Parts: sequence; structure tokens; C-alpha cells
Amino acid sequence: MVITQNGEAKMVVMGVEEYDRLHSALALLKILQHSEAEVKRGRTVPQEEVFRRIEVIIDESKRERSKRNG
Repeated sequence: MVITQNGEAKMVVMGVEEYDRLHSALALLKILQHSEAEVKRGRTVPQEEVFRRIEVIIDESKRERSKRNG
């Protein structure tokens, strides 16, 4: 709902769910903007390297869990 004063929009009133969706969308846009800036700076990692790093983290986590339970 838009509240006007003298025919000019002055305030917006919205439900909590709608506000939460808007807030989430803005957060995603901020992440996207940051990511685009990183790409322009050449600060990227090849996909294969990302997956290799993830596999290392998963393997380390499994070893730690095994030590605690074993």
C-alpha cells in the first residue's frame, strides 16, 4: 500500500512476508553485484578446482567424524 501526500508517494506499507521476500531479493542482488565485481577483477576459480576443494573439505570432515566416533 502506498501512502501519498498531496498526490506524491511518501510511504509504503507492506506485510511482513512481502518485506522478507524483498529483503531476500535485495540480499541476492548484493551478492550478485559483488560476484560480478570479482569476475571483472579476474578473481575467479575454475569449476574443477572448486569441486576439488569441496571434496577435500568433505573428506576431512568424514575423517574428523570417524575419529570422534571411532
